[in-house]
Amino acid sequence: MTFSQSVKNQIIRAFSGDACCSLSFLSAYTHTAGWLSLSDGNMRLTLPAGSGAVRQMLVRLLHSRYGLSKQGGADSRGSRSLKLEGAQAKALLSDGGILTRGEDGGFALAPGLDPYLTENECCKRSYIAGAFCGSGYAGLSERGEGNSVHVEFAVKSAQLAEDISKLLAEFSVPSKLSARGENHLVYIKDSRAAADFFALLGATRALLKLSEVVVEREASNLENRKNNCYIANVDKTVDAAIKQVEAITKLDADGRLQSLPPRLREAAELRLAHKTDSIDELAERAGISKSGMNNRLRRLAAIAAQAGYRQLT
Repeated sequence: MTFSQSVKNQIIRAFSGDACCSLSFLSAYTHTAGWLSLSDGNMRLTLPAGSGAVRQMLVRLLHSRYGLSKQGGADSRGSRSLKLEGAQAKALLSDGGILTRGEDGGFALAPGLDPYLTENECCKRSYIAGAFCGSGYAGLSERGEGNSVHVEFAVKSAQLAEDISKLLAEFSVPSKLSARGENHLVYIKDSRAAADFFALLGATRALLKLSEVVVEREASNLENRKNNCYIANVDKTVDAAIKQVEAITKLDADGRLQSLPPRLREAAELRLAHKTDSIDELAERAGISKSGMNNRLRRLAAIAAQAGYRQLT
């Protein structure tokens, strides 16, 4: 089972099933996933339902509300569908605010959701749940860079996409709108917004899995930053040591090294003997503090500078 299928199953298990919420769910599912056709004046509504909890929910709701008794077969990809014809199809489309009267007295398809379907807060959640089960996708990336999660709705109507986005905003779940081919997308890529989305629809396991992935990726990113910082510090240490060794070597060749005070000469000799040591390691070898070793190397730098050699640091 994919992560997206798991999310939908969790949403169905958390669904209340009240009469008002059932209609909101069915309307959203039908509006986002349904196919309507007319043949010899007969109206046929096809709802791709796949399998699992979503299909079982649709069969139960359609049977109780519209007396669905005949189920469609499988298509070429093995995906099963539900079919309503004639009065059943017209009743669902009318009740769900999808089929409306046009200006010429004929029927027309509504571009967006009917506000009466989302008057109650529970119905708003149910509409979002139905829209996601009908046209939604959720992906979770456990490794790599970029966003950890991607949630989207893909619908045919720009107005419906905007309506879904506004519903999400009412629950403080920010989303963005885009287009892909003939589809209009409502998508969420921010991990916190996706977590709020899963919590809103009762997808508790998805929420916990997302939290786990985010924590692991943040820990991994922190470790990478630490490693990068360590590498950068090593590079700086090595670069500084090379400069110090070059200058001390020139001081020695010029006969100046032996004339230095014992403490400076010791620091210079330690640097020549341990070319890749850090300041901490040199200080430990000399039995002095890090600041003490720094001071000695700075004094060597000043002497080298006066002699016209490159800086030690």
